[in-house]
Order: sequence, then C-alpha cells, then structure tokens
Amino acid sequence: MVGAPDIITYVGIPLAVLGVLPIFYTCCRSILAHRSIRHALKTNGLSSTSITRGSLMSGIIEVEIPRRRISPLDRALDAGYWALNNHPISLPGGSWATFEWNQLLTGRVLYRCQYKEELRVPPAEIVFEELVTFLLDRGAVPDPKGWKVLKSIGLWTPTGTVLLRAPVRTPAAGGEAVLRLAPPYDGDGILRLAVQWRREWDFRDVSSLPPFWMRLARPRWDYYTQETKVVNLEGLDEASESESPPSLLAQIDELHRSSDSEDLSDGVRFHTESGHVQTVYFERRGHLTGKQQPLCNSPTPTSTSAWFTWTASALSQKSDTGLWNVSIPPEITQFASSNRSSIPGGVLVLLELIDDEAIPPFAEPPPDQTIDIMQRHRSFVESQQQRALEDKLPAAQAAEARRKRVMAQTQSFHEQSMKAIQVKKEYEEKRVIGALNSQTLPIEVVAEKSRLYLVAGNVIPAGYMLDDLVRAILYLMIVSGEAAMSITDVLEQWRSWSERSGGVNKQNLEFLKENKVWFCYAAALLAVIEQAGRSESQLSLDMMECLKIWHTVHLG
Repeated sequence: MVGAPDIITYVGIPLAVLGVLPIFYTCCRSILAHRSIRHALKTNGLSSTSITRGSLMSGIIEVEIPRRRISPLDRALDAGYWALNNHPISLPGGSWATFEWNQLLTGRVLYRCQYKEELRVPPAEIVFEELVTFLLDRGAVPDPKGWKVLKSIGLWTPTGTVLLRAPVRTPAAGGEAVLRLAPPYDGDGILRLAVQWRREWDFRDVSSLPPFWMRLARPRWDYYTQETKVVNLEGLDEASESESPPSLLAQIDELHRSSDSEDLSDGVRFHTESGHVQTVYFERRGHLTGKQQPLCNSPTPTSTSAWFTWTASALSQKSDTGLWNVSIPPEITQFASSNRSSIPGGVLVLLELIDDEAIPPFAEPPPDQTIDIMQRHRSFVESQQQRALEDKLPAAQAAEARRKRVMAQTQSFHEQSMKAIQVKKEYEEKRVIGALNSQTLPIEVVAEKSRLYLVAGNVIPAGYMLDDLVRAILYLMIVSGEAAMSITDVLEQWRSWSERSGGVNKQNLEFLKENKVWFCYAAALLAVIEQAGRSESQLSLDMMECLKIWHTVHLG
C-alpha cells in the first residue's frame, strides 16, 4: 500500500526538481550572457573602462559604460588626425570610434540587458562645428538638401538624412553617406548623428587646404598663354607672346614685383576672422611662404574686407571648398538682386559699354546741324554786293564800310556758333535725362557688357569668363589697397543710389564716367553675389544656421 512518504518520494521530489529548473536555466543563461557581454566589451576595447554585474536569479546583466566628450586631434601635430582608429567599436552607438579623438570621460551610463544583442554604447558628445570641420577636412562633401531639411524641421528630420557625403574624388563611393542623422538618444532633445568612413576615401593630408579656407591663384599672362596657345596644322605653336598682356594682369604683375622683389608666391590663401577676411597668406605651389599681410590698408578696411568676403563666399558656393562658414547678409543679396542693382540701359550707352541699337531708343534723334545751302548763298550774294558798293566809295568810307561788314560777319558767325553749341548742349541734357529714365538692365547683363568692354579694351584676356574675372579682381584688391578702395567706393555709392527713390542721378553718372573700369569690376562682383543669392541651395546659410542652433550633438 502506497503511503504518504512514497507520494512525497516519487511525486513531490520530481515536481520540486521541475520547479527549480527555470531557476537553473536562468542562472546558466545569465552566466553565458555575462561571458558574451564581457567578450563583446573586450573585443571592442571597452573592458578596461566598463563595469559589469550579473544577477543569477533575474538574468539581468548591468553594464556601466563611460560617457565621453570628444574633440578632434591637432591637425598639424597629431598623425592620428589623418588616420582611422585601429580599434573601432562595432556595437550600436559606437560609430564615433571610427576616428581617433581627444577623449574626456564625463560620467557613466547604466544599461540593463539580458542578451549581448541588447548591448550598446552611449554616444559621444562633440561640438557640432568641430565635427563638421573635421569631416570636411578629411574630404567629405556637404549635401545641400540634407542641410536644408535639417534647418527646416530640426529634430523631426527623418532618420538617415545625409548631411555629408563621400569625397567626390572617389566615384566608386556613389555618394555614400559620411554623416547622417541617427535615432534620438533617450529622447533628450539633442541631435544625434552617425558617421562612417573608409580608408579609400583618404586622399588629403596636412598639406591640403583646411576647411573654411579659400585659395586664389595669382593671375598670370604667361600661364594663360601656355594654356590657350593654338597648334597649327604643321604642329607649330602659334604662341601669343607678341601680344601685349592685358592691363589687369600686367597691373597685378607690376604690383607683385614692386611689393617684394624676392616674393616668388603664386597665390594666396585666407579665412575669416570675426566674420571677415582680415589677413591673407602668400603661398607657392600650395605651401606657405611665410609672408602675410592685411587685406587692405585703405581708410575703410571694414567695407573693403566685407565686400571681399561676401564675393569670396559667393564664389565658394560653386566649388567644394571655400568660405562656407560665411553667409551673405540678406540686405546685400537683396541689393545685388536684379531689381535693386539694375542700371538704366541709357547709362551704359553714355558710358560706351553698349551701342544705341542694343536698347530701345531713350532720346530724340540729334538735331540737324548741317548748314543751309540757300542761306549760305544769300549771305555770299549780300557780301559780294557790299564789296561792290565799297569799291565805289571813297577810300575812307570804303574802309569804314569794310570794317562794319567784317564785324557783322564775325558777329553772325559767333551767334551761329553759340546757337549750335546751345542746341547741342540742350540735346545732351535731354539725352542724359532720357538715359537716366531709360529701361533698366539686370545686373547679369550689366556684368556681361562690362566683361566684353574689358576684353575689347585689352584689360582682361578674351577667354576670361565672369568667375575668372572676379578671381582676378579679388587678387587685385589684395595687392593694391588703392584698387580695393576704388572698387569699394563704387559699390557703396551704387548701394546708396539703389536705396533712394530717384536712382541714378547726374552726379552718379559723372562719377561712373570718371571710374568706368572700377564700375566694370564692381558689376562683376555684384553679379557673382546675385548668382549666389538666387541659388536654390543656400548651402552656407543653411549650414551656418544649423551649426548655431545645435552647438553640441551626440555622435554614435
């Protein structure tokens, strides 16, 4: 007969064993998970700075991982600046470990997980501008659409939006993302980004131009003729050495030689300080020569450096490097717009930049100044009759009559001359008034006509386009403070008359006649700024706005 002890022995004990099996399973799983997490931390180089604790009963593994604040290494002194981290972190949130950084531990983050797959790394804090500058220095290229979206909707920007793409010199990359938006971290309201990089994208080094710097090559006639020489059918070089160099390039060469006889530089580089370019650094074959100078020594350096900076920033929007950290003020882009900076076509006619036939008539035809043949014949007949009468008079009376006749003829000629001068003067005044009120031409047309005028006058080479002309003008502003001041004066006066209701007046017209070449240079600068202003992708403006909104971001 089965008793109670038998029931406990054969039924109770197996049930008790079955009851503790989940606990045994949880303990074993906790031990294995703890080992795998420790192994993952060791593999990613985090074991020495992390703390792990495991609960055998609950199976929860607690991991404390340091939170870091990072910053780029020194560009010139640390070789790791241009290298990749030999111990990257493959765990989620560890994309920041792709590169070498200066690191500062700012605390610890506690994670609770049951499986290795739940383990992640806290993103690192970094100054947004330092991050973007570093990646641009490595060769990344901004994505205008990404920056525009980020500026527009901020933290609601879709995950995966690309801000920087792979360098353009690596077509195999296919525009891969370098810096993109990642899911927010713990909902703390801080922008979170993820980064990736490949070794084949590295083509820059310490000798490369840093980000937010711009380089201007020295315009030289000998270099230009070497690039544009023509080879005839016999294979002989028809060089243009016999041609006289354009006056702008000759002026730059003369100023370059007179400034320093030992200066062998072939270009300059510069960046902004306090929002404007203040100092330029001379270089030769991409390396600094050690020579530097203030941008200008004119009485108004602020205005000159401002216009120089805005124009250089406008040129930068057409390239993959330059003064991207400078946004042209809205009032300047509005001034450079076609409506504000337009010039009456008649003014260009008076300046001899275009012909009368190029625009609609703005004045009456000139008065007929031809001599009336019948009037001349009558005057001749009257003169002959008076001479005949003089011959019949006594000598004294004849001399007096001859004197009166000559005086009358002289007075008549003088009156006719004065009348002709007055008629011409009145016509010129009416023509000037008509020119000032004639149909206006947009700034791009004014700049193109100015360029053609400079080409016709052998001021610039025939092959110079607008951007080439602007680069040469900027270089002239560097080596000649007088030229910089003259161009700035034209721009400031242009801006002043565009803001008043009357527009260009007679005094402005006389000023332009006296400074025709400077006006042509100023028109070229304004045209480049106008092109940047109407560009759909305000890359520099969007980028700078985003860098101001988010000072610190999470990278992971």
